[in-house]
Amino acid sequence: MRVVPCLWAIGMGVVLLACTSTPDAEFARAGREASTAGAMAASDTAAPPPSAAAVQRLLIRNADLALDVEDLDAATAAVEARVVAIGGLVRHSGGDDDRRSLQVGVPNDRLEAFLDHVAELGEVTRRSLRSEDVTEQHADLVAEIENTRSFRDRLRQLLERAKSVEEVLQVERELTRVQTQLDRLEARKRRLDSDVALATVYVHLERAERAVPGPLAIAGYGVYWLVEKLWKIPLPR
Repeated sequence: MRVVPCLWAIGMGVVLLACTSTPDAEFARAGREASTAGAMAASDTAAPPPSAAAVQRLLIRNADLALDVEDLDAATAAVEARVVAIGGLVRHSGGDDDRRSLQVGVPNDRLEAFLDHVAELGEVTRRSLRSEDVTEQHADLVAEIENTRSFRDRLRQLLERAKSVEEVLQVERELTRVQTQLDRLEARKRRLDSDVALATVYVHLERAERAVPGPLAIAGYGVYWLVEKLWKIPLPR
């Protein structure tokens, strides 16, 4: 069998690129080889694609809840305490004596229960829930990270075998660029994972308006006052 010796020879040729080709050719060949190797490995080991029902969908969920409450300070404190109790975080809180706005992050699997709990603090005037499916976006990002990391590792191998100062500098420049790209991709994935794990909820609290007496009530109170003051007749209160 000559398959194994041939594969070994191909691998050694790639490793010793610095001695046989220019740095530009090395970069291009290393990138092509990383992509080809990944595709070959996937085709050799890939299982039948799972059904849509079997794939765990990744959702970014956002909710908006508005309430009229009697005690604004107490309601605000209750919302913040509930967020902490279920393992979430308060991202923003502000307002004045008549209204408050909070932006909080709560565990995705406890979102509905949290909304129901907060709704009990007052009279709900608005409640909405939105979801965005990012399953494919997440999978594409993971694949891009793996390919970029593989290319970076190949550049590190080339750097170890560079023979001249010019080759070292050129490989280092390319390695810096690829590492920067990898860092950005990984930061995007961390943000996406965080958005999936914690649902964002906007809570709007407004002080409930107290009933204002109408004209008839004011007139009745005036008659009541006159009777009591002028004729000294104590009336029931």
